[in-house]
Amino acid sequence: MFIIEAGCKKKSAIGLSIIALIFYTLPVMADTSSEFYRLKKKDILAHIIGKVVTDETHWSDYYRKDGTVLTLSMGTEETGKWLIKNDELCIISKSANECYTVWQSGNQVELRLAGTDYPYAGVIKDYKEH
Repeated sequence: MFIIEAGCKKKSAIGLSIIALIFYTLPVMADTSSEFYRLKKKDILAHIIGKVVTDETHWSDYYRKDGTVLTLSMGTEETGKWLIKNDELCIISKSANECYTVWQSGNQVELRLAGTDYPYAGVIKDYKEH
């Protein structure tokens, strides 16, 4: 038979409450870092322009600072233009004439086209000449 004093019982309850609170908030804190946020014009200029956006397998877009975009998709190269209009990244080329909202989480990026369910999902990388 165990006898627990009132003071110890109170301290144990507080300790358990603190531990429960820590474990309860850990998943929430971890999820916050992976949330995507929408980029505005200044953010697009700072995080995308001068960089490569790629899915690392099928396509890559290098957004040059001079307003051109160099695209490599399934082995085909194409040069087009990019511009930012209403906080959207617009791409104009032979195969595209679209404007995307840009969402970022760390080095992950999504180019979302209005009216479609699936974004172009990729990662942001530094440009390296081949």
